[in-house]
Order: sequence, then structure tokens, then C-alpha cells
Amino acid sequence: MALNDAIDRRELRLVFQPVLRLTDGYVVAHEALVRRLHPARGMLTASEIMPYVGGDEALEAVSNWVFTHACRSMVRATNLGDRGISVNVAAAEVGAQRLLDRVRTTLAKTGLPAERLGIEIPASALTGAPREVVKEIAALRETGVTVAADGARPKVTTAKERSHVDVLKLHPSALDSSGGSAASAWSRLIKGGLERGVEIVAKGVETTEHLDEARRLGCTLGQGMLLGRPARDMVSANWALRR
Repeated sequence: MALNDAIDRRELRLVFQPVLRLTDGYVVAHEALVRRLHPARGMLTASEIMPYVGGDEALEAVSNWVFTHACRSMVRATNLGDRGISVNVAAAEVGAQRLLDRVRTTLAKTGLPAERLGIEIPASALTGAPREVVKEIAALRETGVTVAADGARPKVTTAKERSHVDVLKLHPSALDSSGGSAASAWSRLIKGGLERGVEIVAKGVETTEHLDEARRLGCTLGQGMLLGRPARDMVSANWALRR
């Protein structure tokens, strides 16, 4: 299952899931999700792949592959206008300047404008983040790329941590809060982000009830199976919000 040779064997694939503006259904970006076409087990998701990456060197190789192919795919998709592409990184990749170097190299190599690239960092990586992590995130934002905290939660993603990013992608549990203190905590997190000019993405929009809750909470963007399933090309991944 180790991924050390998966790139050479051309087993890695990308699929793209749209992120929609909840006011009108406009697709503002796509998230690039890595898959592996395993010779015995078929298509594997990222959660099935990552436990077998096999160390920092393999992680960096896979991340380089994803960055390069995601950016190249967006450059080729000229019919999608100015929409963006976002790429996930592991917490372990942030703080040693290697991520910043990778972003600069990839943008130069592919020709993708920096403002069309988004970097999604686990929100947990911002909790009590050391100076080197904060410094690299600031440097990434200075290049023009967008930085998102993925999996943000109340009492975990503080006001200080919100100030480090451009986007908060909420943990899917936000859409299952049934009133009371939990819903109030989510509302405070979202309000605090919006007051700082941070975009709020509702993740895991699977049902119409989830969509209604995302709007009620004040989320500006949404992503999930109801709004658009991951697809091999970004045109197929688009879906117009009709509610």
C-alpha cells in the first residue's frame, strides 16, 4: 500500500469538488482531491491513501504531484474564467518554509496566477501555532494565494487564529447543531470571522436541511454532495444552486 512508487506507476488521480456561493450558486472554486487507482483495490480516497504515505519524503512527493497537477488543470480550464483551485496540505508540511517554496515553484512552473490558488491547512495546525508556522502562513498570503483553515470549530479556532487566514472551512458538525449552546457557539465563530472579512465555507452539505442551516448560520460559501460531487474534470463538477 505504500505510495513511494504510486507516482511512477501513474496510479494517482485528481478529482474536483466545487465550492459554491450560497446566495446565487456561482461556483467560485474547486477543491482538488487526490485519489489512487490501486491495481487490486480499485479507486481509493485520500483518507484511505494518507495512512500509507510512508514518511516525510513520500508526503512531499505526493504533495508536489497534487500541487502541480491541480494548478495545471486549472490553467487548462480556460472556460472556467477566474475560478480558483484549492489544495490540501498536512499540518506537518507547514512551518519549515518548504510549503512556501513549493507554492512559488509551482506557480512559476504552471503559470497559474497566485490569487487563483488556495491552500487548505488543518485548523488544528493553527492551535497554539509556533512562530514559524504563523510566519510561513503570512508569507504564503503575501504571495497572493488564499489560505484556509480546514475543519474550524468553536473554542478551537480562536479570534487570534482566525486572523491568520482568509477562509474558515467549518467542520461538518456545524450543520448538525440543533439549537442551544452549540448553535450559538457556531454563530459566534462565524460572526467573528465575517467581521474580519473572512469567507465562511459550510462543508458537508449533504441535505436540503444542511443547506438551510448553512444559510441560517450566515455561511457565505458551501461545499458537499448536495451541491456538487467530486468529478474528474471541473466542468462536470459544476452545479447550479436552485434553492
